[in-house]
Amino acid sequence: MTQAFTPAELRQLASDIRHWGLELGFQQLGISSAGLDEHETYLLNWLKAGHHGQMDYMARHGTSRSRPAELVPGTVSVISVRMDYWPGEAQAADTVMQDPLLAYLSRYALGRDYHKLLRKRLQKLAGRMAAAIGPFGYRAFTDSAPVLEKALAQNAGLGWIGKHTNLINERAGSWFFLGELYTDLPLPVDTPASNHCGDCHACIDACPTGAIFRSTRGVVVVDAKKCDGCGNCVSACPYGMIEQYASGAAYKCDLCGGAPACVAECHYGALVFKEPDKTSLTCRKDQMKQRSKSGEPEEKRRALAVEVLKGAERVPRSAGYMR
Repeated sequence: MTQAFTPAELRQLASDIRHWGLELGFQQLGISSAGLDEHETYLLNWLKAGHHGQMDYMARHGTSRSRPAELVPGTVSVISVRMDYWPGEAQAADTVMQDPLLAYLSRYALGRDYHKLLRKRLQKLAGRMAAAIGPFGYRAFTDSAPVLEKALAQNAGLGWIGKHTNLINERAGSWFFLGELYTDLPLPVDTPASNHCGDCHACIDACPTGAIFRSTRGVVVVDAKKCDGCGNCVSACPYGMIEQYASGAAYKCDLCGGAPACVAECHYGALVFKEPDKTSLTCRKDQMKQRSKSGEPEEKRRALAVEVLKGAERVPRSAGYMR
């Protein structure tokens, strides 16, 4: 950075950056500092335990992955962006797989190469910033370097890291790409996202290989040596089953032709249909927290969950749910 800015100028710049991000097609943009101390500790413990398996590249770059300023000297703040990749015109997974002439592709592979797409838009964002304030130091990333993108995105308020280690957004589940712009600008940061998993263990139960488990330190980890990449953990997540449509209002089920499975599977009966049309879902977080602390047996909680299905209209099936 070659010039100094007042706090007011930096606040205005941060506001402009968010506006430009939306104009460029990102669904969400947040800003965080370069500090990742807590996440670095988790990463180092995970590597020490050998949970990375054959992914040697995870340990190859030392602390550059968890210390942005080591990877890009001068980095002070990080701009994180989210771009949803659910294609609204996609056919249902079971419809495709029942047709011997078709093949089911992962959602993220149905569009253009996201590496090029996001990096190009991040470069455009940097260009707008430079046009407004003059030259500054930056570097854009999209799965292209040792970057703790989920940790940075969580700190930027884009979502929280779930027990399955995927980033979860309340309105988009985990169906999105992430990109980062490392900068030497001391931008005001956003509030980190809070974790809404509670004591839900749907992703742990859904893993067919037992790759998600609680370590001896009491921390839930994923052992890459056991993970087969099936995506069941993401599909089982109540947030992962609910998509926000382009209207920005209604949440509809992305999985089933009848009442959403996540409603019946929610351990706390917190997912309910909104009135009056009963075609969109909402999460009663207050009741979820209350029931999670009530000590009710799981059978009773599930019975309560099934009760909210009564009278609910069918929600149309939209797209496949396999990642």
